[in-house]
Amino acid sequence: LKNTAIGLFGAFSAYQFFDSSVKAFNDSAQASAQLDASLRSTANAANLSREALDAQASALMSKSLFDDDQITQAQALLATFTQIKDVVFMGAIPAIVDMSAKMGGDLQGSVIQVGKALNDPINGISALHRVGVDFNEAQKATIKTMVETNNIAGAQAIILKELQKEFGGSAQAASEAGTGAFTILQHEF
Repeated sequence: LKNTAIGLFGAFSAYQFFDSSVKAFNDSAQASAQLDASLRSTANAANLSREALDAQASALMSKSLFDDDQITQAQALLATFTQIKDVVFMGAIPAIVDMSAKMGGDLQGSVIQVGKALNDPINGISALHRVGVDFNEAQKATIKTMVETNNIAGAQAIILKELQKEFGGSAQAASEAGTGAFTILQHEF
């Protein structure tokens, strides 16, 4: 009876490991496919290499409670906002991760809010205001002037600076508190 119980427990454990491995592989493959599809459908408007995006996802996983697949999904969604490019894109993802950690929300919701603000800075800052990100009148005027003079990247930099001011370091703080280190270890495993 003891040997049968040990055998059944071993078989059940092996099944659970196999099942969770298949799910993890599928989640990774799905996130990767969505990022590839976003880059392809937007003709890589973000102007970033897949290697740079993968490196960013891996680095952020080790400093947040989000795994690299969740971050890759966030990158895929942000890539659909075609006015967000290069350095701004690479700065937006950490800001989104910090905002999600601080607000207790999901990455996808934060991507949509920040993506809208960066894609259309004049109208988009209203969406951020609804979740508590405030811009003073001088910032609003500067953003408007920059957009009107076709300096979209400058307007986006102001938005990212405000997000950094309000949420910067939140993801790392969460990952270093409580069981955060264990969560990161699980994600890395």
